[in-house]
Amino acid sequence: MKRLTLLVAVLSAVYISAAQNPWLAHDSIASFPANWGTLTDTTIEAKAFADGYHINVTGNHSKYLSRRFNLDQKHDFKIEATFRVLRIPNEGDPFGLFFAGGESYKQGYQFVIARNGYYRVGQITYTGFNTIAADFGKGAISKGYRELNKLTVMHREGYWSFCINDVEVAMRKTYPFAGDRFGFFVPAKTEVIITSFKIYDWTLAAGLPAFEKEPVHFVKLYDHFYDNKKEWLLLNNKEVEITMNGHYTMTNKTDGFYSAWNSADLGSFFDNYSIEAELVHDGGTDEWGYGLTFGLKDIENRFIFILSDGFAYIAIRKNGTPEVIMKWKEFDFINKGNYATNHLEVRKMNGQWNFYVNHQLVHSCPAHSFFGNNFGLYVEDKQKVTMNYIKVTMLYFPK
Repeated sequence: MKRLTLLVAVLSAVYISAAQNPWLAHDSIASFPANWGTLTDTTIEAKAFADGYHINVTGNHSKYLSRRFNLDQKHDFKIEATFRVLRIPNEGDPFGLFFAGGESYKQGYQFVIARNGYYRVGQITYTGFNTIAADFGKGAISKGYRELNKLTVMHREGYWSFCINDVEVAMRKTYPFAGDRFGFFVPAKTEVIITSFKIYDWTLAAGLPAFEKEPVHFVKLYDHFYDNKKEWLLLNNKEVEITMNGHYTMTNKTDGFYSAWNSADLGSFFDNYSIEAELVHDGGTDEWGYGLTFGLKDIENRFIFILSDGFAYIAIRKNGTPEVIMKWKEFDFINKGNYATNHLEVRKMNGQWNFYVNHQLVHSCPAHSFFGNNFGLYVEDKQKVTMNYIKVTMLYFPK
């Protein structure tokens, strides 16, 4: 991957202290305007919009954009951001996190990815650039435009762990911080959207029991469907057509429902987990449901979490008998219509199930035991639905 000539963009030098809060940064779409503001000059525009914080580099040189945070490098912590690409000249151009850097950006660290599936971790010094780790990212990188990629740097027990979409791609012994600036690296002629930015201090959290603890993720099933190494069902008959080409697409041709799934062993030691998927309604009826099936043993013993035309619904099927967990309920943050994309998540935390659509809570209830360790796509009636990715993750809380 080529190295680009760098220019810098510096935001307000406000120092963020974490004296009584383990979240040094917890920026989402709602908080970006206040915390990151607007930056405009002849080569860069950074501004919050309804879908996130847009960084648009219009000039011919790459840019850094950062703020200062009082993060103790001896603590256990994580730095995390989620990105969507709107425009980039070359699929090999890197974008991503800048962390532990100095004022001049001549010292610090990058954790960046490219749309060709490559990642790089590097150290910036006054004398040049030192590659710490680089490779193709174990299939973890989402390569499409507007598709979400989450980059995480974790410091635990003397090591840095680098994760892409919660999949660990590299681990290295820690390097000393070069400074207190944390933020983003964007190449020339590129526009990205940042949908979240977080810095969390596990060491501080241990002494602040009032704050909800942040887990570490262990991925058990993750698929972007660039290949079929996990042997998902592919089929075309009078009932259903299921294809895979960078996505997993099901066209139900019947008046009933159809499901396809894969397995993920969450084990008995871990009591907390997350099941998530990004789904697109590609056409057909909008009067029947589509979404996640989970904890499935077979079609007569499973759970569903589904959407339809702005509504959500949660149910069990046990030995063929249905039972409603949450009846159909409308939410204004559920996207509707053909080609509408929605993110679904089921998260178990301390015996409680929380259900989210587009990261907004729709229902909470006591968790049920699974019938089996299968997870996948569920489609009712004559409609076409695409699953962009699915991820099943165990959640662990550091002591």
